Amino acid sequence: MGHREADQYARSGERLKALHRYEILGSEEEAEFDRLVRLAAHLMRAPMALISLVDRDRQWFKARVGLEVEETGLDASFCKFAILERRVMVVPDASCDERFCGYASVVGTPKLRFYAGAPLISEGGHRLGTICVLDVRPRAGLGEEEEHLLGELACAVVDALELRRMRRERPGRERARHETSQEMERLGRLAAMGAMAAGVGHEINNSLAYVLASMAFAQGLLERSVQDETRAPIEWQEELREVRGALEDASEGALRMRDIVRDLGALSRGEGQKEALDVVWLDESLELALRMARMYAEGCVELEVRVAKGIRVRATRSGLTQVLLNLLLNAIHAVMARESGPRRVQVRGEADEGRVALEVEDTGVGMGPEALSRVFELFFTTKGPEKGTGLGLPISLRLVQSFGGTLTLSSEAGLGTRVEITLLSV
Repeated sequence: MGHREADQYARSGERLKALHRYEILGSEEEAEFDRLVRLAAHLMRAPMALISLVDRDRQWFKARVGLEVEETGLDASFCKFAILERRVMVVPDASCDERFCGYASVVGTPKLRFYAGAPLISEGGHRLGTICVLDVRPRAGLGEEEEHLLGELACAVVDALELRRMRRERPGRERARHETSQEMERLGRLAAMGAMAAGVGHEINNSLAYVLASMAFAQGLLERSVQDETRAPIEWQEELREVRGALEDASEGALRMRDIVRDLGALSRGEGQKEALDVVWLDESLELALRMARMYAEGCVELEVRVAKGIRVRATRSGLTQVLLNLLLNAIHAVMARESGPRRVQVRGEADEGRVALEVEDTGVGMGPEALSRVFELFFTTKGPEKGTGLGLPISLRLVQSFGGTLTLSSEAGLGTRVEITLLSV
């Protein structure tokens, strides 16, 4: 179909009526939509991602990654074609597609090439817009699993739209009951995408923050050195050593993100990791996790480490680092939630008779019996959506079990939490 047919469908009265019923056009940023668009960018390895709602003469972006503009006209829209479909629309190279090759965004900045968009189909069957990813490089297309995941994310966006509408329209208990039902359905859709799909945003963001902080530190050193022409050679050498160390840290974080994607993919498919296990030095993984965790401690949490040197365990280095970082971040968040009292996180570890016992204990806010009984459920969190996704502990448990170890947790409201891990020593 051409532009005339696409514009005609975009401007159809029933479709626009369904879109406007959500009263979302022009609204402020909302965390749930932002999380979904970030997840789409991560899963599709795309520099740009949008939740695009197609209005009569424009497409407006409810959430976006990698683009500054909030809307464009329909004459520059890929999404008006995507909503003609009931499945994912893929444009491998827009410069070779007669529908898009003349677009300003294709001919000029940012020189878009690849596009993939899944339609947002309302309960009444109306296609409201898309969740889409874009790239400045052409691609052959999406794999079958990637198309499926993008379609599932589109369902999650529609569920979020419905939940948002119901919050406005249904008062009292009826509203709360429907919100809970819709929220459970949304979480069920996300859970069906597997630990890989759901876990990438949570696990990679920790490493990504570490990479970005290291790169910013290195950039700051270089800029100061270039601007100060009076520095002696010995000062240059010292700062170059610091830059090299920061870049090595950034590289370590990037490699960890790669390993997380690989390991979470194996776990989400139910593949065991025993054949891939290696001999890992505990203190090396712990040191890397501590370096990342200290960025979140903000200098106001005491980290006390008493772990015997020279302990070797049967695990994967990336997986063990991931477990330790998850536990440290949980402990730090719990301690920082205290209004008063000691703010301390202790890590203890020792080896004995073929086993390694490791503990992470905090003086944080702790948990009551009800929360404690659910800590290993996917998506359950006591920290709120801005700090937690409810994935760290379930993923940590699965990783430790894949190493042939155990992970248990005890907690008391107001007193703190202790996590105990046992691993096979080598």
